[in-house]
Amino acid sequence: CIWTAPAGGKVTKTARNVKEGRICWDVTNPSGSTVYYQSKTDVYIVWNADACCQYAASPYGSATGAPANVVAFKVSGSNFGFCECTKWDPGNPGKCAGQATADSMVCPVKGGPTSGMCADQSPLDSRPSKCGGGGSPVPTPPDGQCAKDWGNCINSRCCSGAGFTCYEMDASYAECRSDRCPDKWNCRVLSPTPAPPPRTCSQLCSLAKTDQCGIFADKQACQGGYFTKGNFAVACAWKGCGCFAEASHMLECPNMATLCSSGPEPEPEPKPEPEPKPEPEPVPEPEPRPSTCSQLCSLVKTDRCDVLADKQACQGGYITRGNFAVACAWEGCAGCFAEGNNLLECPNLATLCSSGPEPEPEPKPEPPPPAWVGDKMKMTHYWDCNGQGCDASTLQPWNQAKYISPPGYGPQDPADFGGPLYGEKMW
Repeated sequence: CIWTAPAGGKVTKTARNVKEGRICWDVTNPSGSTVYYQSKTDVYIVWNADACCQYAASPYGSATGAPANVVAFKVSGSNFGFCECTKWDPGNPGKCAGQATADSMVCPVKGGPTSGMCADQSPLDSRPSKCGGGGSPVPTPPDGQCAKDWGNCINSRCCSGAGFTCYEMDASYAECRSDRCPDKWNCRVLSPTPAPPPRTCSQLCSLAKTDQCGIFADKQACQGGYFTKGNFAVACAWKGCGCFAEASHMLECPNMATLCSSGPEPEPEPKPEPEPKPEPEPVPEPEPRPSTCSQLCSLVKTDRCDVLADKQACQGGYITRGNFAVACAWEGCAGCFAEGNNLLECPNLATLCSSGPEPEPEPKPEPPPPAWVGDKMKMTHYWDCNGQGCDASTLQPWNQAKYISPPGYGPQDPADFGGPLYGEKMW
């Protein structure tokens, strides 16, 4: 599905270099326009255009059961081209093309680089009805709009009749059947894609504000809640094993209260009485998450948490939205996501992290010992035994009672002999 900005532009595609699992296109378009391309494929090479990913499917666009990727091509001229994988295999990317690696995909794939997302996500809100309208590329059909028995369910992805399953024949046709899938069909079972997260602040007005998403115990209640922190609002998301604040979809809504009070407040639905639940088994204490902005400096900034494929990589990343930052969190059943309950307001994070840690102070030199003055020294030892020994051998007959030691044998002041050589105080 294709649409343009400005709206209504005519776009034509001509295929070339077609092989199983890959196709390349030459495209003509109104000069200077932006072309938005929604497809269950993975674009890996582009020419004559600047491309970014408007919506990235998880784990990748052509994966079974995944929604469609949306790629934005900003074109200065009136023609461009691209190649895409229709059945990309992350375990054998060369099967599509030698250049079709995880690093070269325009839309990030799980386990690959997280760069490449468009900074402005608002074009998804202007998607025409033929492409599914705003939000997720493949929205969940409302009640009563699933395909009839034995009808085509390629668009609705669901069947209204009990016991009927939507089997895909190929990318162009699927059928609601109550028997086995026919031979030579690809037999992929289609199911509705979960409802998309709100993409505008006004869409949050129909939800219930809460202090924490984790208080919701079931999917329906979870998807009906959101919480705010500062000027940012985050819708709650159900991850299969619990309710979390998915901060990847946070919205900057500085006038949320005014915006939602302008219309009638919806009547709250009565909540059923909770059934008694068995005592839960004790769970291990969660690993500590960064609680200050400076603790984020040791992590790696990424555009999205859900493209980090393992726990170690996940816990080493964080994302930013405006002045807010949040570390990625790993949940066994949900994978990697931005846990909005851990939002930190970090207006100067780049400056904080670029300044580096405070240097260790250099050790101060030890002060020199104080000068020694020996004016209080007691004389308890001979100072010159050699001289007196010489006197004893030359003065004969020797009479110790008459011997007086000359003063030259005692301690001497260096100042009386021209001064000390090494700072000494006594000779």
